[in-house]
Amino acid sequence: MSANSEARRSAPARAIDRAVAAFRTGDVDVARRAAWSVAVTGPAAVVTDAAARDRPLRSGPVSRVPARHEVLVRIEPEPVTGRELAGGRPQGGVEPARVED
Repeated sequence: MSANSEARRSAPARAIDRAVAAFRTGDVDVARRAAWSVAVTGPAAVVTDAAARDRPLRSGPVSRVPARHEVLVRIEPEPVTGRELAGGRPQGGVEPARVED
């Protein structure tokens, strides 16, 4: 059994496959008192195709919590939201910016 098929059978992989999921990332620059964050929400799918897994695993970010059998999940973004803070204040109002496809 391949590591990929073992990972697909794991409880976390089964729980997230075809569920609605969210992912958020961002950064803070303390010296400039600036920050940004982006969140995507949408249906998730465990990536099982070897070719589709190879590219992000080669060029994507390194996992901060490496696991014996890592699972790659794709989120089909429906709402995408973002926020930027510059000089300690939100840019463009207090509400997060909404980005549509």
